[in-house]
Parts: sequence; C-alpha cells; structure tokens
Amino acid sequence: MNDHTILEEHLELYNDLLTFTQNANDKLVAGDDEFITLNMNFFTKSLMVISCAYLESYLKKASNLMIDTFNLRINNAKVPHNLVDWSLNKKKSKPNDEVRQFSFEITDDDIDSELSGNVYLTLAFFKKLGINLDANPDFFDCKDRVGSLVDKRNNIVHQNDDASDISPLDIMDNITFLMDYIGIIDEEVVNKLALEEN
Repeated sequence: MNDHTILEEHLELYNDLLTFTQNANDKLVAGDDEFITLNMNFFTKSLMVISCAYLESYLKKASNLMIDTFNLRINNAKVPHNLVDWSLNKKKSKPNDEVRQFSFEITDDDIDSELSGNVYLTLAFFKKLGINLDANPDFFDCKDRVGSLVDKRNNIVHQNDDASDISPLDIMDNITFLMDYIGIIDEEVVNKLALEEN
C-alpha cells in the first residue's frame, strides 16, 4: 500500500459522488426526468449524508493505519508491557505475571467512540496520534466550514431537516471541499508516519 492509498480510495468515492450529482443536476435543469425532479430533495439530503460518511470513513481508516503502523513498530522493538505500564503508572504499577511485549490495545469500537466528522473530535483524536491538525493553517481555514457541513448532516439525520437550502451545485462544491480537506489531513498522516519511521 502506498502512502496515499486510503486517500486515493476516498477521492475515487467522492469523484463517483460528484459524477452522480452532476448527472442528477443536469437532468433537473433539463426538466425531462420526472423522477429526478420529484425526488431531488431526497437526493440532496442523501448526498449530504453520504459525503460526510465518506469523510468519517477516511478518518477511521487513516487512524487505523497509524495505529497499526505504530503497533508494528513497537512490536518490532520488543518493548516489555510491564516497562510501559510502570512508566505510565508509577504509583499504581504492579508487574503483570504474564511477561509479554507491549502493544496498543485499541479496538474499532474505541476509535468509533472518540472519532467523528465533528472537527473538534477530529482535532482531539488526532492529537492522541501525535498530530496537531490545528497547527496546519490549511486545516485551520477549513474548520468552520467542516463544522457547518457536519452540523447540517446531523440535522438531516437526527432532526429531519428538509435541506431545502442546499442545491445540487452546493453539494458538488461541498464534495470538492471535503476532498481538499481529507487531502490536508492525509498529508499530515503521511508526514507523521514518515517522520516516525526515520
């Protein structure tokens, strides 16, 4: 897997979503597809939800890649679990009778409970992985808009927002924006993994 495989997979998903949205918008403008015309609001809401789901999918897969990579490196270093426990819990540490190598015991459920498209949860989560996204000016510039998009998605899902204020053109603009946003995060992930490797 190259350094940007996860990003490339998600950019492809987003490109497919852009194509679908463009085709639906073309049919809406032409006015010759009654199904599209009658259901465009449903499509718009669905596309908003899907675009945020792709964001969350990228974040989770990138996080898993980092955790798996760090786990592999620490396993290769053969660091004793009891030594790490002692270092982190000096006052409470008692040697475990089971002598084993240290590894991170972070499950998908652990990640799911801490990470979402919410920009503030993303910031906090990536700090746990050693990345301060807020230090990246490009990320910083995206925060408010990402927050608005995720809030809109949440309102659609949880409060049945009719999303009448969003057009297919808005959706396409949002998708392009989210593609850039995950690209910014991916660069930080790749740089962190490369830095830690050296």
